[in-house]
Amino acid sequence: MFFLNFTTVEFLALFGSLIGILTALYMLGRSRHKMVVSTLQFWASAGNAYRERSRKRMREPWSFLLQVLSLLLLLLAAGQLEWGHREQSIRKHVLLLDTSAWTSEGTKDGTLLYREKEMAARYLSRLPLKDQVMLVGVDAFTRPTTLFTSDRTVLSNALATLQSSYSALNIERALAFAHRAEALSGGREGEVVYIGPRRIQKQGGSLPKVLNLRTVDLPSDGENCGIRHVGIRRDDRNPSLWHAAVTVRNYGNRVRSLYLRTRLGGSPVALRSISLEQQSESVVEFSFSEKQEGPVTIDLKPDDVLPIDNSVTLHLPSGSKTRLAVFTNRPQVFKPLAETDGNLSVSFFNPAQYRASPDADIVVLDQIAPSEPPAVPSLWIAPPRDASPVPVRAVTAQGVVKDWNSDNALGAGLREKETRVRDADLFQTSPDDVTVASTAEGPVIVARPKTEDHPKFIVLGFDPVQDEARVQATVPLLFAKLFRWLAPQAKQTSEVEASFVGGTIVPINSTEQLGNLHATDESGKSVPFTIHNRLLEFFTDKPSVVILESQGAVRTVSPILADVAENLWVPPVNTIIGLPKSISLPPAARDLWKWLALAGALGLLVEWSLFGQKRSGQSARRTGQIRRHDDAPEPELAAK
Repeated sequence: MFFLNFTTVEFLALFGSLIGILTALYMLGRSRHKMVVSTLQFWASAGNAYRERSRKRMREPWSFLLQVLSLLLLLLAAGQLEWGHREQSIRKHVLLLDTSAWTSEGTKDGTLLYREKEMAARYLSRLPLKDQVMLVGVDAFTRPTTLFTSDRTVLSNALATLQSSYSALNIERALAFAHRAEALSGGREGEVVYIGPRRIQKQGGSLPKVLNLRTVDLPSDGENCGIRHVGIRRDDRNPSLWHAAVTVRNYGNRVRSLYLRTRLGGSPVALRSISLEQQSESVVEFSFSEKQEGPVTIDLKPDDVLPIDNSVTLHLPSGSKTRLAVFTNRPQVFKPLAETDGNLSVSFFNPAQYRASPDADIVVLDQIAPSEPPAVPSLWIAPPRDASPVPVRAVTAQGVVKDWNSDNALGAGLREKETRVRDADLFQTSPDDVTVASTAEGPVIVARPKTEDHPKFIVLGFDPVQDEARVQATVPLLFAKLFRWLAPQAKQTSEVEASFVGGTIVPINSTEQLGNLHATDESGKSVPFTIHNRLLEFFTDKPSVVILESQGAVRTVSPILADVAENLWVPPVNTIIGLPKSISLPPAARDLWKWLALAGALGLLVEWSLFGQKRSGQSARRTGQIRRHDDAPEPELAAK
């Protein structure tokens, strides 16, 4: 037996204190009290004999013992006394549910992930209700969805939120996490349970030693063919000609006859047939011409049990220059800046000619704020303060740009610390805004990414082409970065590539300078990367688009392909296989506090019914006697 709320020392200290208080109150209630009366004439001498008899024994000892026993039971209930051993009371299990790409495989009973959730629910139903479970979704990453909890409703709701990912299972990382979680939980280690198809890319290194490892195997069909890689490169001589190379793999054990269909904007541009041997892959190469930008979709037909790797869509950039529509009353000051970038095609318009959807890729609004904002990416230069798309909180008459945001492609490479601005607006930014440049008083250049309500735009709180600013070397480079963020195709993209979600490796050409490489996502945020032996590597946890920019070229890498694992993980020899028919672990301790509390309350009730009413009657009689003595006449008055 053991307490959940007290230690043994704490319990004894509390019980001893209660016994002392109860004894003191008991003796105080039975002690002699000094009473002041009018005369001793009405008192018999038998009272002295009564006091002598009362010292020889305790009055109502059974009442005292019954109260002590009842308080003992209530104190045991408060300490939550349990029957059993403490180490067997609560076990902590880690449930690893596979959410890798293979779990999206279709079966007659639903997807493989749906069957995993059913198995997980069956396992949870066989655990003691007090056992705690941590639910973890595992693929290339380890995502705990709950803490250790015994609440089955919380676990059931967490199971419903898990979805199949695009990455492959990393079993070493999953087991290492489970081992650390149990070691740091502070309770008795239960089981580490893996539920899934056991498909991995490769098993490198040694697995952590996990006690009580259990696997519930849900084998996948395996007869799957999918797209492994897509590379589309622009021809060096003909910008409208593209060369594509698509890698297709047969994961199954029988020969498959397939065809690869390529569509550009819904129109077919290529169709190739493929015959693949079992456990083999092939590269399909073809070329097509396209001058306009748009989505290119590559489909592998016919469909199979794993549709997640049968189709891929990439955005093909335009081979033409980026169109810039500038609405201004001073075109002469913008022409030198526009001529610095040969990939821009600039058209100047009077502000009165403004329209929200011009035939342009970027709109520049010079010191104006139209009532209807542009429907395309836009650059706002010193807009009126009461109509700025980003609220203005203050104004600085003479400011100096001190900080450029080097963590973003917008501010990377801008190192000039004395860019002076005059009459600059200081903006009130929102959490999603990107601060490009700031003075000591606040941000003066703010970029707002694209949302469902508006396209991306940038607001400058000062005039960068005024006489003091346009002579600085930072201004032309700043405009080039702003235009490139608003329209990433401003610098002609030479390659478009689809890779796996997770780790992506991109070879760097010998003509590219490593020091000028930048990697950004669609919103313009920098993507961390490493370079080793001219191999650039970055990591993503979901489908995305990464733009790699160097002095020699711009390429778009889209980690959007499902990383379908090829190998089967073999668990250690001491692993328990399958769901248990019944829980083989020793029974958990039993709660006793409810019964103890009931018994304690019942003991107090019995004590009151047996002795409490009697004490109340005696007290009333004594009080009445005293009152009668107090009301008696004085002897002298009675004699008269």
